[in-house]
Amino acid sequence: MLAVHLGGYLTAVFVVLSPLRAVVFLVVQQGLFGVYLGSSFAPNHKGMPVVGKDERGDFLRRQVLTSRNIRGSLLTDLAPGGLNYQIEHHLFPSMPRPNLRQAQAPVQVFCAQRGIPYSETGLLASYAQVLRHLHTTGRKPDPEPVADTAAIGPGATPEPSHAEDSVRPAATGRRILMAMSLYPAGPRRHLATSPFNAPDPEPPAECFAVDDKVTHDTYGLGTVTGVEEGTALLIDFGSHVQRIPTPSAKLSKL
Repeated sequence: MLAVHLGGYLTAVFVVLSPLRAVVFLVVQQGLFGVYLGSSFAPNHKGMPVVGKDERGDFLRRQVLTSRNIRGSLLTDLAPGGLNYQIEHHLFPSMPRPNLRQAQAPVQVFCAQRGIPYSETGLLASYAQVLRHLHTTGRKPDPEPVADTAAIGPGATPEPSHAEDSVRPAATGRRILMAMSLYPAGPRRHLATSPFNAPDPEPPAECFAVDDKVTHDTYGLGTVTGVEEGTALLIDFGSHVQRIPTPSAKLSKL
């Protein structure tokens, strides 16, 4: 389908326009389309917490804590195609976008009952948060002190350094070649404010019963409709019923 769409699109452009105008049209159209997509997607994620490789968190918290909703008028709902309800879109990826608005209220109540922060802001405020995040991320770190080559004699050996940059400018305008550290980086440090810090003890295997509310990393929120003791669960995820073998690291009880 994508090949047919692309072929029909290019054929229509080059049939209606001359070759030069067609190329200019494609360049301008694709450039503006990229700006539109970036303006639609960036406010929903930039500046939100990022799940680290070694950090854990259930499906619900990963989707809610890493996304931001954009509130506004009917135009705000229409321009990004309903993706301004990004939290609901992450929780229910197969839900038709016009229904995401109706899902917002119960999701907010559900998160409030479990003490999970639900992020929502206006369109202009979201762009301001994105720009602050990009400014903070792209800001250059303070320069580190560099050894003075004039103080090092011809046969002298410079002091060992932990510098990781291969080349750094000296204060006198000369460049000093620094040896790269051979030691591997230490383990990743977990921030105290991170919502994804891994719990110390491994939780015991959960027991499930019919009508339990659960979350699954792939299928989202669901309700247990059947239990095969020690073997599997039948779970209704709204759009379908799935058999999940147990125990499953992707499945959590709410």
